[in-house]
Amino acid sequence: MNLTPSATKTIPHEAFYGTTAHKLAQQLQVFGCLAWVHVQQKDQQGKYGARAKPAIMIGYDNEHKAWKFCNPDLPVSIQWSNSATFHEDKGWSDCQQEAVRPMVTAEVEEEGVTPAIVEEETRSEAAVVMTRS
Repeated sequence: MNLTPSATKTIPHEAFYGTTAHKLAQQLQVFGCLAWVHVQQKDQQGKYGARAKPAIMIGYDNEHKAWKFCNPDLPVSIQWSNSATFHEDKGWSDCQQEAVRPMVTAEVEEEGVTPAIVEEETRSEAAVVMTRS
């Protein structure tokens, strides 16, 4: 779709349909960017299950108002969704690097107790072990 202005200062979509293409322009996203795709409630794993999963935006769906996503970590990697949060300046490698970094899940500073980080494979599995000094 041509969204560039013409000599009459209107875009072709606006001249043909009589409406602005503001909503259409909002749907355009950077190809290959990192996105957090909403997980439907029936697919969530319990009350504290993940409400969004990382994926790569790979295109648009021709039949629906939705984006196509790919998640290399899942066996069925192509999915469609119209509910996602995009990080246009990040890619899949940024998501993987964040998952490997250790994270302190609690900041506890008591008398004689210091938090020690235990490195795990994923960020969600990082744990804090309290050691007495």
